[in-house]
Amino acid sequence: MIQENVFFSLAVALYILAAIQSLLYYKTLDSQHDWNSTQLLWSGIILHFLAIFFRWKLTGYVPVTTFYEMLTVLAFCLALVLGLARFRISLPILNVLFMPLILVFSIAALVTPHKELKPISPDLTTPLMAIHVLATLLGYSYFSLASAIGGTYWIQERKIKKHQVNFKNATFPALEILDQRTTYYVGLGLIFWTIGLAFGVFQAFKIWKDLPITDPKVVSAFLVWVIYASFFVIRWGFKVRGIKILVLVITGYLVALFTFLGVRLLMVSHHFF
Repeated sequence: MIQENVFFSLAVALYILAAIQSLLYYKTLDSQHDWNSTQLLWSGIILHFLAIFFRWKLTGYVPVTTFYEMLTVLAFCLALVLGLARFRISLPILNVLFMPLILVFSIAALVTPHKELKPISPDLTTPLMAIHVLATLLGYSYFSLASAIGGTYWIQERKIKKHQVNFKNATFPALEILDQRTTYYVGLGLIFWTIGLAFGVFQAFKIWKDLPITDPKVVSAFLVWVIYASFFVIRWGFKVRGIKILVLVITGYLVALFTFLGVRLLMVSHHFF
């Protein structure tokens, strides 16, 4: 437990430093700050992984069975997809837009009580349940990334239309590249979300002998799938591009966020988090 706390606390500290460096880059456009931000991010990811590993070693099963563990793993997934994305696209503002989200979930996990390991249902510790939770968290993480890139597209397009391109947003990639990356990450998110839903439905019938279709978390989870599936139908079937299609990306992300946090805070659900 001590090792887990130490590694996780250090990871959060590195994420904070990475966020500061990303802001310094955006202020100065000095590429050294962006490089520092990404290196600190990856260092945090490694320590974060070690924290999850020690939690796994302590519990004996994939640590996704409590609200604290969900927050911890979600923060890790968000950091991981951002780190991987920076290998594929040169967009320093992603760190600026994305690091606050990572910090919110990381700090929330830090302040969530988790010291006592209480007995839980064996149904929550199965590999299938772990796949359900992990795939869903990765899906949400990629939706978050797509929304961040889509937000960058929106900013850049507005600046271009108003002829207000300055030395900061002039460093953004072309709108076509931002559009392609948004679609790519929505696609990855939809794949993982679909896997999560499929395993969730299977587990529901296995544990509850039924799918609680009136459960608010189930309803919102399927609504997310419908929104992002509609994104591809509208984009490829009706050839819609630009801000109009980005509305679906942002809406889907907000519904996914509500699925994780809003339902838990405001509604009653069969789900344990």
